[in-house]
Amino acid sequence: MPQIRPSARVAIIYFIIGVLWILVSDSVVSFFVDDKESILEIQMFKGWFFVIISSLLIFSLSAHYNRHLNNKIRELKNANEDLRLFFYKASHDLRGPIKSILGLTNIIDLYLRTGELPTAINHIELSAKKADHLIHDLEQLTNIIEGPLQVAPINFPALIKKIVKNQYQNHHDLIDKVEFTSEMDVEHYESNPYLVELALEKVMENAILFTAPYKENPQIETRVETVKDGIEVSIKDNGIGVDDIQVKKIFDMFYRGSEASKGSGLGLYIAKMAMERLNGKIKVRSTYRKESTFTIFLPKAA
Repeated sequence: MPQIRPSARVAIIYFIIGVLWILVSDSVVSFFVDDKESILEIQMFKGWFFVIISSLLIFSLSAHYNRHLNNKIRELKNANEDLRLFFYKASHDLRGPIKSILGLTNIIDLYLRTGELPTAINHIELSAKKADHLIHDLEQLTNIIEGPLQVAPINFPALIKKIVKNQYQNHHDLIDKVEFTSEMDVEHYESNPYLVELALEKVMENAILFTAPYKENPQIETRVETVKDGIEVSIKDNGIGVDDIQVKKIFDMFYRGSEASKGSGLGLYIAKMAMERLNGKIKVRSTYRKESTFTIFLPKAA
């Protein structure tokens, strides 16, 4: 069955209300008033009343439509700007490692003569890993946008342990330095496991990278608690923090807040996009050179 357009739906509702108003109001007037002149005056008043109410209704609908349209235009402009930045940065960041690989392969003969081939191989490996990491992040963004929103129970204690274990494979030298603590106050929660894990993974990795190398006693604390209409997850670290200027840009695409940033610049952007897909929120509170706390709100699954 074809769907009725919103404009046609409004017209039909307006027509039905108008017909009912005329029929019902005329019947009420005829029942209580017998004088023809009085009936004419009441009908004139009734007509003006209907015109005024109709004008206010049309104005309200028009204002609502304009607000909705302006919001969509703003969203499209933001999406277009993100897309433009995405293609520019992605092509630039992918071309860099590839150029490095090509350049290194051209001078392998020289390294063979000087006995420094292992050095060249290390450079090639680092460049290839950098390109692979960027491609992996781009793949995750695609999954966020196009992946199905399947809902399943989430075991937060097990999930946090899994994330830390996965991070150990990539940053084992840093993980060994960090003191991890957690406090879980959630009995049952359901959402999309992939998106929740992805967001927490990116925030946890960020906490590790900007805490472990810079503090004598690096600490990361994870709290999960039930709040109104959902779940709140906070990940707090005693790392280098960010200043007030950087904190406003920290979730932007390809943003690298410091010289210590060695990744693709997509990690926290991916976390933000995952939360938006779940109708959740992510925010950060930070004190420069002292600590940062990322707070993720996960709404109850519909």
